[in-house]
Amino acid sequence: MTETHHIAASAIGRLSLRPPAIWIVSGPPTEHRRTVASTLLAQLDRSVHVSGDALAEAIVRGYVAPGKEPRDEAERQAELSIRNQCLLARSYAEAGFTPVLEYAVLTRSHLDAYRHYLSGGQIRLLIAVAEDDRSAAAELLRTELAGLGRWAPAGEDGPTIVAAEAEASIS
Repeated sequence: MTETHHIAASAIGRLSLRPPAIWIVSGPPTEHRRTVASTLLAQLDRSVHVSGDALAEAIVRGYVAPGKEPRDEAERQAELSIRNQCLLARSYAEAGFTPVLEYAVLTRSHLDAYRHYLSGGQIRLLIAVAEDDRSAAAELLRTELAGLGRWAPAGEDGPTIVAAEAEASIS
């Protein structure tokens, strides 16, 4: 067996052991969301940070930020970022890392895209939004994702895996 075949067989074998745990940290693009993601990453033995913002902003020319005009292009690029995050998450999970995807997942349709691209994985959702945040993004998130995942308000000591594991499950 060649080295390439051995690597491919090893990856396939790891996938069949158990579905990988994949975390999504959502919320408006604030320091609080980054802090929650960093706290979670530090609690995992083998973790990797996949920033949806960084992937979206890798577009050098033609980038359209979420919520900006033209809206259809902004939405298409948000979906592209989600798809690329999921491809990276699967790759890292196959290599034995726990991916933590950080992005402003504000709508059910965005969350459904993650569920589609990560089907078979154990998806955990942490929602980082400050209770006093009344921004349009925070309000949309409260409406669209109410009752899903685990909410991590500002001022909390940071989520702990033990407490968050069951509460955060959405798959």
